[in-house]
Amino acid sequence: MSERCLLKIKPIILPPPLVLSKALVKDIKQRLLTQMKELLKKGIKVQTIHAWGWFIRLLGSHAMKNRHLINEMLKIPEHTFSDLNPQVLIATQVAWEGLIDALIHPPIVAGDRNAAKEGNGVQQVLTSGEKIDEPLVNGFSKSIKLVMTPLLGIISGRCDISVHLSCLNTWCCLLHKLDTSVNDPSVIKLVLEPIFEAVFLIGPDNKTMRLWNLCLDLLDDFILAKCRGVEHDKSGLASQQSSTSTSIPGPSVPGKFLWKQYSVKWLPWHISQLDFHLKMILVLINQASIASFTHENRSLARDAALRLFVSVLKGVRLELKSQYSNYNNIMSCLGTVLGFIKHICEEVHSEGSDSNDFEYTSLLFIEAINQELEPTILGSPLYKVSLDLKHIDNL
Repeated sequence: MSERCLLKIKPIILPPPLVLSKALVKDIKQRLLTQMKELLKKGIKVQTIHAWGWFIRLLGSHAMKNRHLINEMLKIPEHTFSDLNPQVLIATQVAWEGLIDALIHPPIVAGDRNAAKEGNGVQQVLTSGEKIDEPLVNGFSKSIKLVMTPLLGIISGRCDISVHLSCLNTWCCLLHKLDTSVNDPSVIKLVLEPIFEAVFLIGPDNKTMRLWNLCLDLLDDFILAKCRGVEHDKSGLASQQSSTSTSIPGPSVPGKFLWKQYSVKWLPWHISQLDFHLKMILVLINQASIASFTHENRSLARDAALRLFVSVLKGVRLELKSQYSNYNNIMSCLGTVLGFIKHICEEVHSEGSDSNDFEYTSLLFIEAINQELEPTILGSPLYKVSLDLKHIDNL
């Protein structure tokens, strides 16, 4: 009853006014935290973690000023995240979204690439000469690591598929909350790469297909963002004309299966992020070469890898045609792509792989390069690519 009332007035009380947050801090310190710990001891876990989620949301950004209290409160989900009951784990992940709302406030905006400066692995985008407060960036990274730690544990562990889907739903909530900062190199390393890699390593089967397809679609949307039109809003920052919208199922109320929808603001990726995309594609290619996998699963992994690779090549082709592209960067990019193909071809006869399937895969990737890049390379007097005749003979 009380939660239904809170849901009705949620648009009014969230984000919480400072007066409410300060009053709640006193109540949590005096009695609410102790009561939650007592309820856990009695085994009342789902209701306790639901209450915890509401308290975190009602603390809002004021939570950042009460780190000692937050550290004490984190002992509640620390206990429930280790529970084996799927219902408890799902409820904990839904409550974890409250922590995301409270802690994740991106200090930077990934906007116009021309204004970007690289510093300490964080792409800092400055507007009107504004400077980024380094301690603020460091605090942001710590908050992301805190949020991601249990999610990585769950997605990499052996859990019920409903728990994995709920985990991905919470992760998508984080992607949405990150806004355009989701495109920053350091955020990609902390948030995108480990989840994509973990899910792709699970592989597609009857149980995990929905999980696998969601990550595949998300990554493909990110890659294709480079090929979509970019407009400038009134503030002068580059913004995507239509941000990617992703829907996945995830229960937010016990016994009910609801659909949540989060928009993810992908921006055109920089050529320096090519290695990340190729790394994810290589994970899929390796899955397609595992002899112990069914032929159907190997085919799914191969087709997925080829789909992503073609999307990457479309972005590379745009760089080749752009009058603003740096020649040295383009040559480095071509070298990276061709080196990637060479690596795949060299793996054809490696141990533990299905040689026929891998050879077929490598030929598909070579054909993709021919279709997407060859006309642009041959039609330009600037780009020269040397042939590895010895390697061609081996094929």
